[in-house]
Amino acid sequence: GQTIDPKFKQQYDRGYDTDWWKELSRNGLTQNYNFNVRNGGEKARTYFGLGYMNDKGALIQTDFSRVSLKFNAEYDLSKRITVGVNAGIANNRSRNSGSLPRFDFLLQAEPFIPVINPAVSASDPNYAYNKYMPTEWAFNPNPVAIMNLNDRQSKDINLYGNVFGRVKLFDGLSYYIQYNFEHDNNRFKLFVPIYKSVFSDLNLANQESKYNNVAQLTENTYYVVRSVIEQRLNYTKVFGKHNVDAMVAMTYDENRSDAINAFKTGAPGNDEAFRVFDAATTGMQISGRPYETAILSYLGRLNYAYADRYLMTVNFRADGSSIFSPGYKWGYFPSFSLGWRINNESFFKNSSINDLVSNLKLRAGWGRTGNQNINSYAPVTLIGTNIENQWNFGNGPVQGYIPTNIGNPEIKWETSEQTNIGLDLGLFNDRLAITADYFIKKTKGMLLQPPLPVFSGYPNNPYSNAGSIENRGFEMAANYRTHVGELSLSVGANASFYKNRVTALDGGNRPLYGNVSKTEVGGPMSRFYGWVWEGVFQNQAEIDGYKGPDGQKIQPNATPGDFKFADLDHNGVIDDKDRTYIGNPHPDLIYGFNIALGYKNFDFSAFFQGTLGNDLWNGLKGLSAPGASNSLEDAYTKAWFKEGDKATYPKPSLLNANNNYRASTWWVESGSFMRLQNIQLGYTLPSHILQNSKLLNSCRIYVSGQNLFTLTRYSGMDPEIGAANALNLGYDPIRYPSSRTVLAGINIQF
Repeated sequence: GQTIDPKFKQQYDRGYDTDWWKELSRNGLTQNYNFNVRNGGEKARTYFGLGYMNDKGALIQTDFSRVSLKFNAEYDLSKRITVGVNAGIANNRSRNSGSLPRFDFLLQAEPFIPVINPAVSASDPNYAYNKYMPTEWAFNPNPVAIMNLNDRQSKDINLYGNVFGRVKLFDGLSYYIQYNFEHDNNRFKLFVPIYKSVFSDLNLANQESKYNNVAQLTENTYYVVRSVIEQRLNYTKVFGKHNVDAMVAMTYDENRSDAINAFKTGAPGNDEAFRVFDAATTGMQISGRPYETAILSYLGRLNYAYADRYLMTVNFRADGSSIFSPGYKWGYFPSFSLGWRINNESFFKNSSINDLVSNLKLRAGWGRTGNQNINSYAPVTLIGTNIENQWNFGNGPVQGYIPTNIGNPEIKWETSEQTNIGLDLGLFNDRLAITADYFIKKTKGMLLQPPLPVFSGYPNNPYSNAGSIENRGFEMAANYRTHVGELSLSVGANASFYKNRVTALDGGNRPLYGNVSKTEVGGPMSRFYGWVWEGVFQNQAEIDGYKGPDGQKIQPNATPGDFKFADLDHNGVIDDKDRTYIGNPHPDLIYGFNIALGYKNFDFSAFFQGTLGNDLWNGLKGLSAPGASNSLEDAYTKAWFKEGDKATYPKPSLLNANNNYRASTWWVESGSFMRLQNIQLGYTLPSHILQNSKLLNSCRIYVSGQNLFTLTRYSGMDPEIGAANALNLGYDPIRYPSSRTVLAGINIQF
């Protein structure tokens, strides 16, 4: 049997029922104002813009504000020479939710404590910091206290813009040069104050991390300078039925950044005057390093058309990246496409379907692209140190040095080659437009960080060109537009199907493993891998009757209310050989559809999107495992308590000899969904009202909403989880859900 500490029931009997989600969240408010002035003449055109944005976040103590200024100018110095400048500056200030190390902090806090501790007197001179009730069952601290106590601020000044010149050298040939710049200066500051926690006699949890005796100050400064130089020659000429458009270019893109991180402790108090480094006396740590990357590119393109019937495009680019080691820096990426505009052929124009088919074009193409999106130090092994890397030898401490980054000097460009065949079709004078494409995309040398065993002692998972994959699929989009009197209508839909297959893996085709996935040659990337869940044992007879070929119990540690797992290899034991592929994160269909209506001065639009056939791994269920600080409601309402219960959760228990929560199909759910991504209703003031005002050129009032509803059977926070790692596709480790947004605005032109 299991013995429950009586303090647990006494905690429950106090009668609190705190909704931590409600305490931490609020209705956010976004204000966005823009004032723009344009002026144009025959030889000069200017633009001035002033903007202000204030966003009160959906979590307490989160906000973002921005003041921005933009100026654009373009001047014709002569008929052949044009110069211009575009410049802007933005001042951003923000506070984010980073004080919460993980989103599940608010889910794991127990509900039977209040936010404010009634045992702390309001006369306490440090009441503003000591007033919060510490969690007494959960391991993690009071999430409201963390958000309110930690002073976390970020300030950013961003200066950006470009200057350019365009020269018409002679008929058809022009030269263009542009210099882009961006200077970004970010300063982050975090002050963790001194505060105490008063625990009751019913405390059952740890007390560490729920108070702070020493003030802590962190300041990080990050400075980035980006410079891009682009030079381009364009040549355009028409020779009878021949149309030529050619371009050659060179670009150089350089990023330089410098970071300084400082930390100190021991300020004498929490006052604003003590939130500086000179007030802190101990624990000084300073780190920092420069980063510099650059890429040099040479580009060429040729477009050719004959009689607007036969079309050809040829591209070539060579990119040299500083990220890769010598011998691997350059990647070469050609592409070409062919098109046949059938509706411009004479035999088609004379056919009976010419009045029906207004556009008919066949397309085919092939191209190679590259990816270098990795850490700038990925090829290099780095040695570093800090204050913790000291050992006592002889008469005192000796500073030690350890690897801080394990590099792979042999990594190179990831390349993707795609072949596609397409059709563009227009019907009824292009009122109905249809596009369809079949594609084959082969990616070689995937840049991944395959996980290493913890016992390897490596500080990171080095990058490697881990393998090759192939995607074959079909994409289709259709749009129909028409007018009926004063009513305009446009409806559209798109759909995408693809099949993913791994064709090779590094290291002799050895499988790659993610958190809950396995990837091997012949199958799709990142399929879920584990045991097959077969329900709940209702009684001891079912456990005794679940036998192997030799009559032994297959799950001897199970008791009524535990999970049953499939013995796939029929050897009488649930072991690693019974693991199999249990879910596929790749959807069978990705789709979207939209509608736009206009009637007189009203306009309406809506856009829906979704997926069908993909699986998700619901990490939220992990909150129900033994040892979790708080559990899902389903872990009780859908749990097994007695024979005959139609349970989908095991019996509540602190014991887990059966390993009920192992990786299995129990965690896998359908990820199909349909979401109203955007909807908007607007009204434009009639022209006669604007003319009477003699001030306004146009005025439109609108209200819109994003993410207003989602239809799904997925029981996690949000079925649209994205993909941060190719080895963990479809894995939902409890992410912050998408916010629902309602906007109201007005656009005015003078």
